[in-house]
Amino acid sequence: QKVLPLFNMYAETSSRLGGAGVGSVGKGISRMLAAIHSAAAAEALKMAHLCGIEDHRKLLTALDACGSGSPILRRLAPDLEVLMRNPSDSAPSSPANGIDRTLYDVSLLGSGCPEPLEHFPLLHRTVRAMEAASRSGNGSKDLSALAHFVGPFQDTPSNASATADTEPADTGAAESVQ
Repeated sequence: QKVLPLFNMYAETSSRLGGAGVGSVGKGISRMLAAIHSAAAAEALKMAHLCGIEDHRKLLTALDACGSGSPILRRLAPDLEVLMRNPSDSAPSSPANGIDRTLYDVSLLGSGCPEPLEHFPLLHRTVRAMEAASRSGNGSKDLSALAHFVGPFQDTPSNASATADTEPADTGAAESVQ
């Protein structure tokens, strides 16, 4: 309780989740969800693009109307649409919330979860996609870079030689989550 004012200086909200170190697990879960939602958004918009939906705004309106929209999909959609139309383009840079930072934050789960990463298939697949993105030089890019590492890979940019379907490199992120 004594450090709560300090936490409130850099976070909108702060919550006590449990004993020492559990807050790091909460941060890891937050970033895990952001990563999984980003990968799902990238895959959904890739499918929409491949199936002929040209205007992401109309799709977002339809998804919102039936309760299937998401804030992350809405935030990433403009960048994802550009990446779908121009596969050789790069995602915007985002060092504070990019691929490498998200991999690090997700690795915080390792100290608080006794189960191996493989027991969490959505997280496992998303970490593999992020590791592939990082290995290809997209580590400082926004999570919209996942568009090149999910779904069909025929439009993968030339600088993205590694795909999420290959085994992850030994970056330490997957091992620390286990």
